[in-house]
Amino acid sequence: MVMSIALAMDAFAVSVTLGMDGKAHRISERLKIAGTFGFFQGLLFVMGLLSLRFVSGEVTTYNHLIAGVILLILGIRMLREALDGSTNGCMESHEKELNQSKRLPFKVITAFGIVTSIDALAAGITYGLIYDEFILVTLCVTLIAFFLSYIGLTFGKRLGHLIGNKANILGGIMVILLGVHAIFFN
Repeated sequence: MVMSIALAMDAFAVSVTLGMDGKAHRISERLKIAGTFGFFQGLLFVMGLLSLRFVSGEVTTYNHLIAGVILLILGIRMLREALDGSTNGCMESHEKELNQSKRLPFKVITAFGIVTSIDALAAGITYGLIYDEFILVTLCVTLIAFFLSYIGLTFGKRLGHLIGNKANILGGIMVILLGVHAIFFN
């Protein structure tokens, strides 16, 4: 249970950011994002377990660098979109653009899902070295990632309403900081 919560913290942080950025206004959007995060958390955990038969643990040596670089790219993209959107002259067209751009493409949700779950791959390898039972643990990893992501999206949505249009900029900065943390402090 504790390992599942620790693995889901990246997904929670990104979920708060996406919620603040206005990407999760509807319950269906929150369920889709949280479901994707939970799915990849469980999938990469199982892949880690299964990879013990094929590769050594050296594969995961650079997983934090890969995750960090992808988070930096996504964060810079979010920040650039937020800053580009704030320079539009006409308020009505700006609001229309924002409403259209609030939806995340599935490939971006998938990228966030994979990036926030890379540590689950390493955890799966480690867990597989110690324990044999993995069905219940995989279910726990998946469900906790789902629930914490949903909670993060909901909290982020409310926080975004409080701080207004600055949430888009803050969200991009938070994702960039997660990337820097993954690269230099893991």
